[in-house]
Parts: sequence; C-alpha cells; structure tokens
Amino acid sequence: IALLTTGTAWAAEVQVTENMQRLVCGNTYLVSSNVSTPKMYIDAGVGGTVTLQLNEGCTLTVTSGGIDVSGFILVIQGTGSLVVNGGIYTLSGGGHVIINGGNITTPGSGALPGIGGRNAVIEINGGVVNATGGTLSAGIGSGSGTVTPNDFSSITITGGTVTAIGGCQSTGGGGSAGIGGSSDYGG
Repeated sequence: IALLTTGTAWAAEVQVTENMQRLVCGNTYLVSSNVSTPKMYIDAGVGGTVTLQLNEGCTLTVTSGGIDVSGFILVIQGTGSLVVNGGIYTLSGGGHVIINGGNITTPGSGALPGIGGRNAVIEINGGVVNATGGTLSAGIGSGSGTVTPNDFSSITITGGTVTAIGGCQSTGGGGSAGIGGSSDYGG
C-alpha cells in the first residue's frame, strides 16, 4: 500500500528546447537533439538538484552566458555533448557541479572560470571535460576579480579525462592555474 500526501512531488523529465534558459530543481532535463540557448540558470523547485541528461549524438550549446548554478546542484550525465561558452559557475551562495559523463567543453569568460567560482564544490567522476578559464581565472576552480572573490570549496576528480587551462591576460603578465586558484584567489 502506498500512501501519498498532498506534499508529495515527483521529478519530471523535460525535453531541452531551443532557447530554454530556466532549469527548475527536481527535474531531469533531456538533451535529445542539437539545441542552443544564450545562457542557463537554475531556479528553486523541489529539492536543490537539476539533472542534465546528454543523450548520445546530441549537443546542447550555451552560446554566451554560461550556466549559473549558484546555490544549487547540477548533475551532468550521459554520452552526448555540452558546450558552455561563459563557464559553469557559482557567483553567490556556493553551488555544486557533478559531472558523471558526457563530452563537456566549457570556456569561461571575463573573470569566470571554466567550471567553479565562489564557494563551488566540483566533482568529476567520468566523461571528457575540457575547461578553460576566463581572464586570470582557473580552468577548474577560482574566478578572479570582484566577480568571484571567494575561494572555491573543493575539487574531486575520480574518473574521466580532464583537460584544464588557466586564463591569462591578453596584454601579458599574469595567469592562473589549470586546476586550482586564479591569479588573485587561492584554491
């Protein structure tokens, strides 16, 4: 016998469509075709987790504004591809990025890292990850300047293939770690 109360909520599977920007917690978002959007962010819903399922042969491209996971958990899995121009980042309230699979390419922009930011927790358990930091930001880890002024919390890599390149100034002088701290904040 199953007892359901009025407070019970079920996670939904939602197809990612062209220009979709808002990801609601508690849902699994399916990338089942080649689609693009200018940016993405996570919004409150049931729990604090969003799952992005990358289906084989399909690519989600975020064209400029990155994915903001501030205060939430983003789980990326599957065998498809994700291209995130602008990085997967946290600006405030921390955030947690878990990569279990997929082919991920994420160049940061400006002061944003490829993956990371303020109080970010990053776990890479599988997949192929290529992360490049924005100007003076880590490929995976801290951002630079006033955009992400706190150190990240932790980075754990237990599987997959990871390539991370730190950002540098275009005028020369200064750079940051591929994995770890930015030019001005530690890891």
